[in-house]
Amino acid sequence: MKRIGSVVVWVALLATVTSGQAAGSAPPALLKTSFGKLPIYFIENRGIYPDEVTYYVQGVNKTLFFTKDGVTFRLKGKDRGWVVKLEFVGANPEVEPRGEDRQQAVFSYFKGPEKDWKAGLGTFCKVVYEDLWPGIDLVYRGTANQLKYEFVVKPGSDPGKIRLRYRGAMRVAVTESGGLRVETPVGCFEDTSPVAWQKVGGDRVHVDMAFTSAGEGGHEFGFRVGEYDCARPLILDPVIFVYCGYIGGTDRDEAFDIAVDASGSVYVTGVTASVGTSFPVRAGPYTTNKGNIDAFVAKVNAAGTSLVYCGFIGGTMLDVGEAIAVDASGNAYVAGWTTSNQATFPVNVGPDLSHNGGLVAFPVDAFVAKVNALGTGLDYCGFIGGANIDFCRGIAVDLAGNAYVIGDTRSFETSFPVTVGPDLTYNGSANGDDDAFVAKVNPAGTGLVYCGYIGGRFEEEGHGIAVDAAGNAYVTGYTRSDEQTFPVKVGPDLT
Repeated sequence: MKRIGSVVVWVALLATVTSGQAAGSAPPALLKTSFGKLPIYFIENRGIYPDEVTYYVQGVNKTLFFTKDGVTFRLKGKDRGWVVKLEFVGANPEVEPRGEDRQQAVFSYFKGPEKDWKAGLGTFCKVVYEDLWPGIDLVYRGTANQLKYEFVVKPGSDPGKIRLRYRGAMRVAVTESGGLRVETPVGCFEDTSPVAWQKVGGDRVHVDMAFTSAGEGGHEFGFRVGEYDCARPLILDPVIFVYCGYIGGTDRDEAFDIAVDASGSVYVTGVTASVGTSFPVRAGPYTTNKGNIDAFVAKVNAAGTSLVYCGFIGGTMLDVGEAIAVDASGNAYVAGWTTSNQATFPVNVGPDLSHNGGLVAFPVDAFVAKVNALGTGLDYCGFIGGANIDFCRGIAVDLAGNAYVIGDTRSFETSFPVTVGPDLTYNGSANGDDDAFVAKVNPAGTGLVYCGYIGGRFEEEGHGIAVDAAGNAYVTGYTRSDEQTFPVKVGPDLT
């Protein structure tokens, strides 16, 4: 079983460049920097959080929720969480935040039965509060490394109207460098020293600007602006440091496998604990992580600059995506294991719609799922398992859409779905030594073309699988069984 660690998921492209680099291929330096420029995604809320949330941003140790009356920061500390809300003081309470610059990426939550799935949630580069104060717009945007917010002050409007307040912070203070430091029991975050400018003749003209702190015990602040041309728009441009991983959220995220299609798009699967199930509507302590540990699947565009989609596959228990493959049409095939049963796991079509058991304390079944090319739904999703624990660790797909999976199991043939072979009899001991297994799932996902064991007297695990154009499957793993019981044949070594 693989460790779930506190790490940030990363995606990289390894390339060997010789003289005469292939035409059309991106230089490694460009690819390296491109992956670092993934934008912050403002995700539309359609039932993931309460209705007052219109958009949200998931960061490594912060989640931001955008509502009509402010922005709530859910902060994650070592042992607990905390909630701080940035309130718009004296602003128009009827202004609805609006997403702009819609992105190709969509987010999907395949959680529980199909009626509860939230598929195709849109993402945006910006969230705009138009005329939040008279003649003043507030715009949020950013990259993977920082969140920026800017105030667009229209000609004749008064920037002195802008007042903000951090509710739930212990202390808000202007730093020696001119930034704004917000202190909470789980740590601090900081706005950098703000800048202001106007466009004059195609050039940016600097305008003096600084934070001012007053009222509500110093938790309320605004801006002091120097001389500027009132007949031109004025941009106030602070930066707040909210860090996002390439593919990550507020908790632990770990990638276990990767695939690449013919266009260079990258598909990743793994496990995440970053999905929350409730929104902290009040400032103050937030000590309970409401999320579950789910499998995830994500597609990154060929340039590495944005997500095409990112979604979750899971039930109410532990769900892990171990392996991923992609076919010529861009459908992704995910294999892994789950302790969630059919009441909450997003079963659909097959190959088996019923969870089959496992140890009482750790009821594990393998699963296999096909994600459609848009990332908005599961063409099929089902279990492979018997009465004991079953893990799936590798997957491949052929040109006809058959999925081939490899893993290991402690289930005897009396409950494991053996069919055809290669071996229909469990070979491990009654002490719980696994056999490797290999299975072929038909293109519709409705059943197994074959499923059988590979093993000897002691422990085996199956970890990798590949398939050739003729449909032959090649598997690899490890064994503690010697040649007396392991099914050696031909070689490369029979001992």
